[in-house]
Amino acid sequence: MFEAATLASISTAASASVGTISTSATAASSMATLSTAASLVQKAAAATPISPPGPVSFWHSMGFTAAGGQVMEMFKSGGPFMWPILFASFVVVLFLVDRLVSLSREARATNKMLKSLSSLASEPNVNAEQIEARCRQFEKSPIATMTVAGLEKLEAGEMRNIESAVERAGQAEMGRLEKGLPALASVSNIAPLIGFLGTVWGIILAFHVIGLKKVVNPQDISEGISQALIMSAAGLAVAIPASGAYNYFTTRVGRIAVMMHEGAYILTVLFSMMVGELVEPDEASATDESEKPAAKGDDE
Repeated sequence: MFEAATLASISTAASASVGTISTSATAASSMATLSTAASLVQKAAAATPISPPGPVSFWHSMGFTAAGGQVMEMFKSGGPFMWPILFASFVVVLFLVDRLVSLSREARATNKMLKSLSSLASEPNVNAEQIEARCRQFEKSPIATMTVAGLEKLEAGEMRNIESAVERAGQAEMGRLEKGLPALASVSNIAPLIGFLGTVWGIILAFHVIGLKKVVNPQDISEGISQALIMSAAGLAVAIPASGAYNYFTTRVGRIAVMMHEGAYILTVLFSMMVGELVEPDEASATDESEKPAAKGDDE
C-alpha cells in the first residue's frame, strides 16, 4: 500500500513536471515570436526614416484654419458693432476691385490715345474721320470722350464752343474716374470710430460686472475686455486697407488727369488746324467783297 502511494505521488510529480516543461516551451516560443517581430519592426524603421513634422504655420497656431476656425468665434465675441465693420469691409473690397480694374484699363487706353493724337498733330492734313477712328479704337479713354464732344461742336459749326465742350467733357470724366473714392475715404475715417465705440462699450460692460459683484474674478470681466480689444482690431483692420487703397487710387487718377490735360491741349491744336482749313475760303471771299466797294469809291 505504501508502495502504491509512492508510485501515485511520483506519477503526479512527473505529470506536473511535464506540464511545467510544456508551459516553459510555450513561453519560450512566444518570446521568440516577440523578439522576431521586434527585430522586423527595427529593420523597417531603419529602412524607412521618419521625417520630422513640418513647421506649424502662424495662422494655424492662432486658430485661423481653413474651415473658419477662430474667426467666427472672434466675430461673435465682438458684439453688435461687428456688423457695421463687416459691411464696411464689403464696401472696401467692392470698390477696391472695381477701381483697380477700371483705372488700369483706362490708364492704358489714355496713354495710347495720347500718343495717337500726338502723331496726328504732326501730320499736315488732318480730318474728322481720322480723329473719329482714333476715338473708336480707344473708346475706354477719357480723352476719347473729350474728342467726341469737340467733334460734335465742330460738325455743328459752333467753333467758339469747342474748347468749352472739351473742358466740360473732361470734368465729367474726372467725376467718373473718382467714383468710389469718397466711399473709401469715408470707410477709412469711420471704421476706426466704430471700433473705438465698440471698445468703449466693452469697457462699460466690464465695469458693470465689477459694480455688480463684490468679489470679482478675472473671468468675470474677460468678456468685456475681449470684446473691446476685438472691436479695436476689427476697426483698424478695415480702415488701414481702405486708407491705402484711397491714396493709391487718388495717385492713379492724378496721373490720368495729367494725361487728360495734355490731350486737351493737343485737341485744341488739332481743332485749330481743322477750323483754319474750314474758315480760310470764307475769309478770302469776304476780303474780296470788302475790297470791291473800296475800289469803286476810288474811281469816283
